[in-house]
Amino acid sequence: MMNKVTDDTLTSEQLKNDVIAANYFNYEELSLSPDDREALIVFGNHDMPYEEYVYGRRNRSIWLLNLNNGDYTEILSSDEDAHAPRWSPDGSMIAYLSRISGKAEIWVMNQDGSGKRQISNTHSPAQNPFQFTKLCWSPDGKWIAYTLMPNGDRQSLNNDYSKKKPSTDIIVHKTRKQDHEGWSDYISSLYRCELYIIDTITGETRKLIHHSNGEIDIVGWDDGGTIVVKENNELKEVFVSGSEQKLLYSGDADLVKMKGRTLYIASVLHSSVEIIILDDGKFQQLCKVEIPGYGVKLHDFSFDTSHVFLTAQRGLSNYMFSIETSTGELEQLTDDARVVYSHWHTAGVKCLHQGNPLIFPYSGPSEPMEIWKLSVTGNMEKLSHFSDKIITYPIPEVKVIKYESDGWSIESLLVLPVAYEPGNQIPTLVYLHGGPEGKIVADFKELNCAEGQSAAFFLANQGYAVFMPNFRGSSGYGLEFEKELGNLQIMRNPFKDVMAGVDYLIEQGISDPDAIGVYGYSYGGGLSTWIVSQTDRFKGAIGICGIHDFLHWDRNYGVPFHAFRPNRLGEANPKDMWLKPEVYKELSSLENIGSVQTPVLLIETGDERQWDGARWNSWAKTLFFGLEGLGIETNLVCYTKADHGGGWNQKYQRDYLNRVLVWFEHCLKGMPLPEWFAIN
Repeated sequence: MMNKVTDDTLTSEQLKNDVIAANYFNYEELSLSPDDREALIVFGNHDMPYEEYVYGRRNRSIWLLNLNNGDYTEILSSDEDAHAPRWSPDGSMIAYLSRISGKAEIWVMNQDGSGKRQISNTHSPAQNPFQFTKLCWSPDGKWIAYTLMPNGDRQSLNNDYSKKKPSTDIIVHKTRKQDHEGWSDYISSLYRCELYIIDTITGETRKLIHHSNGEIDIVGWDDGGTIVVKENNELKEVFVSGSEQKLLYSGDADLVKMKGRTLYIASVLHSSVEIIILDDGKFQQLCKVEIPGYGVKLHDFSFDTSHVFLTAQRGLSNYMFSIETSTGELEQLTDDARVVYSHWHTAGVKCLHQGNPLIFPYSGPSEPMEIWKLSVTGNMEKLSHFSDKIITYPIPEVKVIKYESDGWSIESLLVLPVAYEPGNQIPTLVYLHGGPEGKIVADFKELNCAEGQSAAFFLANQGYAVFMPNFRGSSGYGLEFEKELGNLQIMRNPFKDVMAGVDYLIEQGISDPDAIGVYGYSYGGGLSTWIVSQTDRFKGAIGICGIHDFLHWDRNYGVPFHAFRPNRLGEANPKDMWLKPEVYKELSSLENIGSVQTPVLLIETGDERQWDGARWNSWAKTLFFGLEGLGIETNLVCYTKADHGGGWNQKYQRDYLNRVLVWFEHCLKGMPLPEWFAIN
């Protein structure tokens, strides 16, 4: 007789605690001390409700890492949402932003974390006027330059606009063009950025740039009493003494480094990087280099400007490269199946102030993200060990596998159960990413994340293999690969790739053909429910935050999902949602509901459930009622305070881990559902 699954027998509490705790170490910022002996690391997460997230809160904390011995200390907790740390020129003080007073303000403290004091007192009505600001010390350490958005950043203004209510009980709906024009006028009338300096002792402030129509990025403060800023696509010199401005350069400038009065400028131009030098008003191109990858991100110049460092995505991997500025020589610095920069880890690469070593976050699918150092000789050394005390569970084996589908090579990750013995056919779960132009990356966070993601390590510790394919349409493989979504193939071609992968795993003797489940997030959630309307090979399915009916979603949203990006359209017509609804019916889980034989669990957030004309609507409830009415086993759960991109607090993560495991134990192994599963 099978034992009933209860919360006590699901898994150890320690495993769940470890999985959840590791999600709170996203590397968001990195700042080096002037003597290169210490680094400040900002860790953050996205577990706050949308209404906090949209106004800039990230529950960030600041940690001090000794680069010589690896010792570390948390000097500012996540309760403060502390971020944007910058060392004073002599290294004795640290400036940072904190919400400890109830709103974001500028604070300073001693190098060891003592002597904290607030120095700014803004009167802006915006909830977070400091969003995206970079603090910059004057060379003498007496002043700090900063930027301020008095009305808030673009994301918060968008949110404010979406909540605007008509002042009358008679509503005349606008056309999409009228609504866009209204939104554009609203944003342009309020989107402002200002440049200030503040005395670190007295708190005296002076405004240097008034109401810039765009963003201001501080490049640096030189000894001559001027601050170089990037304002939209212009580099300007701002004179501190009188607020006069001098245009230095107009054009692309993604990364700028000051070396005396000379500016080194690097820019991403499509798939290449251009590096120029601006000296005494004259600029000269040093090199232009083609980059073998996608999503190119420039990070830092070396201290002597002899090299520039960047990252680029290619398949599962995010590589770090260097370019020698004088010759244009390109060198790949990191290995395959590793990650330096991702949407979770945005700290990037930092060059030391003395010599050419650099430090950066570095992760692999089986190695948690830590700070590493690359020496001038090419030696790699791990400097930090933050994860050692957090992750105590066995880390499963992860393999990169490639297989053929319709003539394409499909790259995937396969997580094997702990203590897996080759030759054994085991229960297998297929996880499908969002987008569909998203991707699976070779990052520990990708496999550990329980925020509606794969939670692959957790499930592998319960005896499951987890298969994660980068099906056609995934980014990082080139435009032609993404164009495979066109001509209304946005569900069919990914489906073919998924099934080819399942066949491959069965042929390799890994997967039990009678114990395979499928689950996915966002687009992957909708693809999961659509797949089980096309085949009965999956014994259980979970659709997480997915779109399950493109026809009605598109008609309500007013924009066709299959034409939202050029790579999705091909020869199809954006007007098909009005003229040819039959082409949509084939792509809709809801319209194919009569073919579903697989039990389906649906998970959504308050974001998907809300409908105000500008946000998501997943139609999960409609699909749930339809499956229930047809006698297909189904459940629907909503995490009301989470949203499509965040807000998955510890309570939601714990429930998610329990619920996903119990559902697949039930569907693939025949274990009864516990009573709590269907109870609020």
